[in-house]
Amino acid sequence: MRYLFFVFLSVISLQVSAQNTELGIGQWREHLPFNRANSVSAGNGKIYCGSEAAFIEYDLNSDQITRHSTVSGLSDIGIEVLKFNTYTNSLLVAYKNGNLDIVKGSVVTNIPAVKDANIIGDKGVYNIRFEKELAYLSCGFGIVVVNMSRREVKDTYLIGKNSKPIHVNDVFIANGNNQIIAATESGVIQANLDDNLSDFNSWSL
Repeated sequence: MRYLFFVFLSVISLQVSAQNTELGIGQWREHLPFNRANSVSAGNGKIYCGSEAAFIEYDLNSDQITRHSTVSGLSDIGIEVLKFNTYTNSLLVAYKNGNLDIVKGSVVTNIPAVKDANIIGDKGVYNIRFEKELAYLSCGFGIVVVNMSRREVKDTYLIGKNSKPIHVNDVFIANGNNQIIAATESGVIQANLDDNLSDFNSWSL
């Protein structure tokens, strides 16, 4: 898998370089580190490859490459992770400062709620898991749930002791036993999905 990932990046880098043709008078070109990839996702016949400043969209059928950055509509720089949701047919882009973009076709919807939240410390998003239209974000302070269809933050869970921030590395939804499981800096904790997940007392080792 890692080998295929690097092969993909090599092909993309070559094609992006090949597209850098001469510009006419008055035209501008983006000079962004597209080849410094940190996240990749696939869906709807396309591969999305994120870097610090932007992301590349590669169409598997047409071999067409589209570059997305703040110049073309993204709201921020410093992409931490991106992931495609097949249920909503849209891409969720998470930035290091907690800012979020939902990209569907040519439409970019910004969700600045996490970035603007009065939370001290790390607002970075370290992983994304989908459960239909809901995106569970593993953040530096807890868990954020985004409704991709409504394009809004649905819930925020501060699951550290006494509701203090805690670094969450990953989240898993176990539908078989109706549990949500979180891998945190203090260990693995879990809760029942029917409980009040905003209450730290609902979570246990």
